[in-house]
Amino acid sequence: MTSKVFDSTARSPESLSNGEIILQDKIKNNFVGKNIYKNNYNKNNVQSYLITTMDGKNFDLKKKLEYMELRDEEENINDILPNEVLLRVFSYLDMKSLCQGAQVCKLWNSLAMNGANWMVVNFFDYQKDIKPSVVENISRRSGYFLRKLSLRGCQNIQDGALRIFAVNCRNIEALSLGNCKKITDLTCEYLGKYCKYLKFLDFENCLDITDIGVTAIVNNCTLLEEINFNWNKNIQDKGITYLLSRCKNLRKLLVKGCSGLTENCFGMLPKETFSLIHLNLMLTMATERTLNDISLRFTNLEYLNISNCNTINDNGIMTLSQSLRSLKTLEMAGGELLSDLSIQFVARFCKQIKKLDIEDCSSLTDNSLYYISKGSFNLEHLVLSHCEGITNNGIKILAEGCTYSLKELELDNLPEINDNIFEHLYEFKRLRKVCLFDCQNISKAAISKFEESRNYETTVQAYFAPPTPQVVDPPPARGICRCCTIL
Repeated sequence: MTSKVFDSTARSPESLSNGEIILQDKIKNNFVGKNIYKNNYNKNNVQSYLITTMDGKNFDLKKKLEYMELRDEEENINDILPNEVLLRVFSYLDMKSLCQGAQVCKLWNSLAMNGANWMVVNFFDYQKDIKPSVVENISRRSGYFLRKLSLRGCQNIQDGALRIFAVNCRNIEALSLGNCKKITDLTCEYLGKYCKYLKFLDFENCLDITDIGVTAIVNNCTLLEEINFNWNKNIQDKGITYLLSRCKNLRKLLVKGCSGLTENCFGMLPKETFSLIHLNLMLTMATERTLNDISLRFTNLEYLNISNCNTINDNGIMTLSQSLRSLKTLEMAGGELLSDLSIQFVARFCKQIKKLDIEDCSSLTDNSLYYISKGSFNLEHLVLSHCEGITNNGIKILAEGCTYSLKELELDNLPEINDNIFEHLYEFKRLRKVCLFDCQNISKAAISKFEESRNYETTVQAYFAPPTPQVVDPPPARGICRCCTIL
């Protein structure tokens, strides 16, 4: 192949053949940003490239295109793409991929470890391997870029590492420290001093966090919207009162299993409307008085869990349902003192409710399902497990009012229902899941027939114990005479 020096005799675009025009477009698309196309598209440059690299007499377009494609594959991506584009690509990688990419070359190491790629860090999958030094290094690397960090289950993390973290990552908005059992109120002091933009905080099962730590946090972190104290026995009424008084934007409070709280945990708050919409009081000392305090202060609640609060009675539920008209989820499983009257008031006043959990409320009867069918037209998920007073007739009544709303129905361990219940389940047009565990009068054949008739759009979950194997007597031993024994 001969080479021709570019001069003023270069041909005009009109004189190019079809093959040369195709190749010209190919060059334009592949060499933008390189020497031929540094800043703008210059037709003379393309013609110069064509003239100096091919012989007009022996021009083979197909071979030339194949050669250029091969050349493109061999190009180093670091030379083709600017660093800004590479950094954008790295931003879509997960943490494991970033660590792998950082080992390829120096450029990729600097791009992978750029703080912009570490705005969200979740160490849950590596909780056993995470040591304090890892948290310190990540905090120095990501700095003010870090917005969300999950150390849930990382039990080796201590106050010292979180002090360095708080100093370096002052723009943190969401921090999960669930099951980090070695942290104390010192961590709360560091967070309260440096991390004033915190919105989400998880202290679940952090047993050494007390009201002192809560006070240290909320003194400066007044933007908190969600906080989790589940299973923390050292959180008491004073800490919760101070938290709700200072954090006016708090929307979600989880205090499940906090045995240090009393029935007066909300009684010291001023009688005004708070912004709380999600409250979990499961397994606490909540009583009728507690529900009255909730009714006066948290009228915007959409989710309330008071399951296994054994002293709650009908009077508390009646007051509650008349005030919380926006409730969408109400869980009160294990309410031994609740009767059909509670369900009547819930169905009458809580018209937006979508999930109702009344599992193991042993005093309820089919009358409760009558009230639900007449008032809860938006109900999608109903839990009736272990309510031994519920029968087939109650499900029939329920189907009359919740025909087009109910999607999930849990009927575990109901001794009064049998295969005839499937005749009533047909009436629920949008039903997608039915739970029938430990229902002794339900047969496999009836379940299979129901699923088949619904084109398997409805899943029935059930468990049948394997049949007890028959005891087979061992065959009798053959009698052997004394003579055979001697022989």
